[in-house]
Amino acid sequence: MNNEFYEHKKSDAVKWIVVFTLIAVLLVGMIASLALTLSDMDKDNKAKEQLFQGELVMEYGSAPYLTLSEAVASSETPGNISKTIFATVTPVTASNKEVDWSVKWGDENNVTDVSQYITVTPASDGSTEATVTCHKPFEGIILVVCTTREGGYTAECSVEYVGKPTSLSLSGALTSTPDESLGSSYKLGVGTAYTFTISGENEFNQVGSTFNDYSVTVIGHGELTMGELHHNNITLVDNWYDEYTSSVEELKDELIVVSLSGNDILVKTKKSIEGYYGSARSMDGGRNTYYYDKVKSVDSDAYFEIIVTERTTLVSVKIYLRFDDNVVTGVNLSGSLQF
Repeated sequence: MNNEFYEHKKSDAVKWIVVFTLIAVLLVGMIASLALTLSDMDKDNKAKEQLFQGELVMEYGSAPYLTLSEAVASSETPGNISKTIFATVTPVTASNKEVDWSVKWGDENNVTDVSQYITVTPASDGSTEATVTCHKPFEGIILVVCTTREGGYTAECSVEYVGKPTSLSLSGALTSTPDESLGSSYKLGVGTAYTFTISGENEFNQVGSTFNDYSVTVIGHGELTMGELHHNNITLVDNWYDEYTSSVEELKDELIVVSLSGNDILVKTKKSIEGYYGSARSMDGGRNTYYYDKVKSVDSDAYFEIIVTERTTLVSVKIYLRFDDNVVTGVNLSGSLQF
């Protein structure tokens, strides 16, 4: 009987262990599920909070406002200079983005009619795009004002006349001549100097004094055959050795010097292209002369391209120069007169 009782108690104990184990497993699962649910809820709450904050910012935080971009496109018409300007109405979700445009003097004491100098024209009624046109030079600041039709928010863009050049020109004692391949070019004698004056130009013929920071670039054009020439001064026979291909670009510093001096371009021609050689040496008691790195032939059209650029505006002008042995480079007069 004791054995039966013991076995019965043992069976009950096993049952309770199984029950407690199952309960423990269920509790762990519920806790994990609850933690996962709370985590998901937390994520959802954060997402909703972020979304709500975003809505708050858009609706109640920073009120809708207006910004103006600088002029990004320009088109010139006779007597006027026009630039396109854009306004940005925020937020991007605003349903009414219509605006009105106006201009006024930055100095409230200026009673001159501002529309004589600057006008603003919208692309269409209420458009955020407008054209700002300068009709003539002015001093001081003019403000372009953009106002939202909803809420009356404003933004301003300042306008100054600084006299930006829209083109450059070069002038000098020489005049260009028609050129079959280049349109026009200047013919230069060798061994002399020339001066070209730079002038900035715009629609109003009034360029600001600050726009005179220039750079000059020289490009040589033309292919050359070069080599070593042995010239017999008695028989006048020439023999060429060690020929190779070169270019005017490679030799340009030996042929021409171009420099800046204020608003002037100084051009000095040093040696002709066809007659160029690097060095020479007399041999055999003067019977032979050896020329080293001498131009044998000009294999393609040879000329110099001069590009002058105003650094601030990047407006530039180019001219073409050719060496011409027929150009007069000077005059001499000697002797004396007696009466």
